[in-house]
Amino acid sequence: SSLTEVATDIASQLFHIDYQTVLEVVIITGFYACVLSALTIGFMLMLSRSLLQTALIFTLFSALGWGLIGLAVKPFYMISTMGFCALGITLAYTLWVWERIPFAGINLHTALCGMRSSLLILLMGIAMSLLAFGWFIVWSIAFIGIVDY
Repeated sequence: SSLTEVATDIASQLFHIDYQTVLEVVIITGFYACVLSALTIGFMLMLSRSLLQTALIFTLFSALGWGLIGLAVKPFYMISTMGFCALGITLAYTLWVWERIPFAGINLHTALCGMRSSLLILLMGIAMSLLAFGWFIVWSIAFIGIVDY
């Protein structure tokens, strides 16, 4: 009985969660996510006609960069293998869907024009993002409370 109390006391001294720090990290990351989401919507509205092609080309270059960085890190050949596998899969997908992009691009452009025509849609998106941010804070506090218990 006394051994259990000593072990519990030692464990509580070794493991302590500062709620203020966790809440600050959650708020900073949530704010970053909201800003990034708003910038992404703006980027989508600017590139509505060529967004799909731009995204596929960006994915190809990202996978190529992943593979080349993996080659630069000599001891870890798995990184370059995964990067070049991702490049191959992305290249195959890009070649497979490239001819279908104009139809999907027109549909995306039409939807984004609808978003541009009504400010209420954009405000509703921002409100839902803020609601998700609040939900994330609530669940983060609940998780930390369970872990700290």
